Amino acid sequence: MGYGPGYHYRATIVSVYDGDTCRADIELGFGVVLKNKTIRLANIDTAEMRGENKQDAHAARDRLTELIQGKEVVLQTIKDRTGKYGRIIGTIYLGGQSVNEMLVSEGLAEKMSSGGKKKKREAKPKKSKSASKPKEDDKKDADVAVKIQIPDDILRSVAESSEE
Repeated sequence: MGYGPGYHYRATIVSVYDGDTCRADIELGFGVVLKNKTIRLANIDTAEMRGENKQDAHAARDRLTELIQGKEVVLQTIKDRTGKYGRIIGTIYLGGQSVNEMLVSEGLAEKMSSGGKKKKREAKPKKSKSASKPKEDDKKDADVAVKIQIPDDILRSVAESSEE
């Protein structure tokens, strides 16, 4: 059974902080172990322990603890570097199943896009029709392409120099 792309490590979960954050000892191979590293579960979000919805936060934390505390898991990292707060971002697999997806399917976590949480949009003031512009793509993570015009004489000189 494959786990998908990315780097995969054996890890032992040493503690659970909340529904989407835990600490683990990660085996890198050749006897090298990263001890007590913070892992942020990728592409999911659970209620915050210090937020308004503490009951949901405790339920998510308790379920994650039940699933992985003290167990050997497979950690699939998303990037080869840490996230914004110095945490390793990854998916945890237990018995070949994604723990991240389990929490979503059990209603304890919300799925996020790889770019992060979707923020609530504020109402924009209405513009007059004369000042309206064509609508742009609202996606924050959209690829941006820039079209530039290169003069023909420059294109010819580049083509000629590459033929030499």
